[in-house]
Amino acid sequence: CRDESRLRVQAESVFAAGAGDSTRSYSIRKAQLDALIAIGRSDMVLAHLSAALDSSSVFGLPLRAPTRWAIVTHLVERQHGDATRRLAAEAMRDSTSEGRRRLFVARAAMPDSASKAEYFHRYFADRSLNEDWVTASLGAFVDSDREALVRAYLIPALDSLPWIQQNRRIFFLGSWLGSFVSGMRTPESLALVNSFLDTHPALPADLRQKILQSADELERTVKIRSRYCASTSTPSGS
Repeated sequence: CRDESRLRVQAESVFAAGAGDSTRSYSIRKAQLDALIAIGRSDMVLAHLSAALDSSSVFGLPLRAPTRWAIVTHLVERQHGDATRRLAAEAMRDSTSEGRRRLFVARAAMPDSASKAEYFHRYFADRSLNEDWVTASLGAFVDSDREALVRAYLIPALDSLPWIQQNRRIFFLGSWLGSFVSGMRTPESLALVNSFLDTHPALPADLRQKILQSADELERTVKIRSRYCASTSTPSGS
């Protein structure tokens, strides 16, 4: 997008300042920190977040396990130079059942085709895999910044809906579609969704409506980006 990098740097600065502002309440500062972890891309921010894992606080806020894992997952997503070391260290540091769940989520963020293929296979083939783990990992698996990498799973994800409806709990299907459809942002992905709907006229009405609901958000995203972005396509592998 035009000015996207500049605006992102400005946002990083605002969130970092807010997280470090001791005159504000904890809840506001924590929300600013969470936002910074979610959007951080600059080398400076990623380096600061990585270094914070050697401490018990970040921007003066206590660094508890959920935030530590959020940082590690983000470093993995961004292929930061410290990501592999930080992932291994956090796995050793937190060997609780919740830590193992968060490790599963962090590994889902690995931006390489082999890891994505392994996870997508396990989502269906591994009967021992906890459904809550799958749900928690979907956001990391479908990283919109790596859309070219995960787009290959969009049609298989839609093809799997009848199975999901039969074998998963009621709210899982919404999370699945929210990640794989609403999590995309390019015309190429929207075209795939529309093509799927066109070529599956016998799809049950309830599933069609759920897809259309998620596709509506994707369509609005594509229109917004077509107006404000120089290019709506995501480069391969980025």
